[in-house]
Amino acid sequence: NDVETDTVVMIDEAIITTTTTTTSTTTTTTTTTTTTTTSTTTTTTTSTTTTTSTTSTTTTTTTTTTTTTSTTTTTTTSTTTTTTTTTTTTTTTTTTTTATATTTTTTTLVVNLTISKQDVFGTEINGAELTLTGQDENGNIIRFTDDQFTGGEGAQLISSGDSLRWISGTGETKVSSLVNGSYTLHEVAAPSGYAVATDITFDVKDGVVSGGPAVSGSTVTMIDDILTSVEVCKKNVYADEVPGAQLTLTGTAPDGTPIDFYVNNVDLGRDAVLVSQTDGQSLTWISGSTSTYVKDLPNGTYFIEEIAAPSGYEVTTIIEFTIQDGVVTGSTGISDRTVTVTDDFTLTDIAISKASVLGGEVPGAQLTLTGTDLTGRPVVFDIDKVVMGTDGQLISTENSSSLTWISGSDSTFVRDLPDGTYTLHEDAAPAGYDVTTDIVFQIIRGVITGDVGVDSSASKVTITDDVLTTTTTTSTATTTTVTTTTTGTSSETSSAGSTTTTKGAAGTTTTAASTTTKPAAAADSPRTGVATVAVPFAALALAAATAFVSRKRREDE
Repeated sequence: NDVETDTVVMIDEAIITTTTTTTSTTTTTTTTTTTTTTSTTTTTTTSTTTTTSTTSTTTTTTTTTTTTTSTTTTTTTSTTTTTTTTTTTTTTTTTTTTATATTTTTTTLVVNLTISKQDVFGTEINGAELTLTGQDENGNIIRFTDDQFTGGEGAQLISSGDSLRWISGTGETKVSSLVNGSYTLHEVAAPSGYAVATDITFDVKDGVVSGGPAVSGSTVTMIDDILTSVEVCKKNVYADEVPGAQLTLTGTAPDGTPIDFYVNNVDLGRDAVLVSQTDGQSLTWISGSTSTYVKDLPNGTYFIEEIAAPSGYEVTTIIEFTIQDGVVTGSTGISDRTVTVTDDFTLTDIAISKASVLGGEVPGAQLTLTGTDLTGRPVVFDIDKVVMGTDGQLISTENSSSLTWISGSDSTFVRDLPDGTYTLHEDAAPAGYDVTTDIVFQIIRGVITGDVGVDSSASKVTITDDVLTTTTTTSTATTTTVTTTTTGTSSETSSAGSTTTTKGAAGTTTTAASTTTKPAAAADSPRTGVATVAVPFAALALAAATAFVSRKRREDE
């Protein structure tokens, strides 16, 4: 019997075990010989008898023919014939016994795996800490050895055993001789500027690697998303950074899971305050006088919500933006990697009333309103936002930093004023009223405050004029007529009213002064803030007449 020896052949990463089949054949030949003897006795009594007997015997290999002829004439003959025929039968029986051994070929294929650590642009990145673990088909932990690992340039093997742990280099990593089983590639820590990738699970079966989209042939590629830093600005309509706004940032990853935020990844602006004290799924802070930066944000959709606006500003709507591979996009407030949250001023409607001390609205006063907002800039008044009182008249014809009008018989409304400080000035008072002093008031969070003329509950400012007291001034116009008559030398002076008579030796001199007095008209024109002056003309005229008389006497003497 021929028996082939067992052979173990290693063929290109395969271990092949071959069992040889041995066949043994046994042949047995059996020969059987059979001998048959026939005896024939013939007795013949005949006078003349002829007996012919022919016997034919046929065997497998021989045919024998015997013919006997006996002739007896009146003779009794006894003949005994014995014929012996020998027949030989040869039977050949062949028995074949085959012992068959089953040939079993066991092939265990292994895989040389390539692991690539890339960014979203397909560039191999170093510095990622990775582990590879696995279980065989029986659920046993697969153990790794150092010699299975071949790292790319700059790679560093940390440990082997129940897991293979290493730091990626600038080239691909090779792990050889992976047997059948299930494996998990895990990123312990990502390089700076990159997000930790999710685990990749794959299977090895008879030299074939299978898994999700990360698997191609015998290569597994793990991709790290780029982390993005975002500048968050809180501004007003003038693009000034506004402190004091409470902002909250949340986000959702592409797979729909909430994004985690880390307090150590926040660079606060000047005077800003971090409200969140622990890592979590939201980040809250109070804005300062400069921008706040939130670093290392992964791909996803983000929302900035203003929880509370600073004094004088309205809470703005939620801003949504998206980060994808380092690019920030959104419909509102997005520029490059800067997100700007803009607050409008709080706007307030006020009523302005022109009244007298006696009560009631006073028409006809010319008033001007000016103001500065919270930033110190002049408030620009929109003439379309002015609602005039009955019979009032708007003097301003375009939007500007001052608003002028003539009061009517009821209040004038000025709408949408931002928080700030305002001055109401009376340019000219109505007839019969005195010009009043300016009224200064503030609007703070939509509430009017001030020392004089302010009704906060009604959002109303009232400017009150005093009634003007009319003074009638009498002006005396004096006409003096002097008549001189000489009648003697004696002298006598008499004064009655404004007539003087002098008597003397040379005669009599009479000086007559007549005075005509006319009242001045009462002042009834609008006041402008400058008081009128009445001149006592009568006193001046009288003084002049007296001086004239005295001078004449001296001349006569």
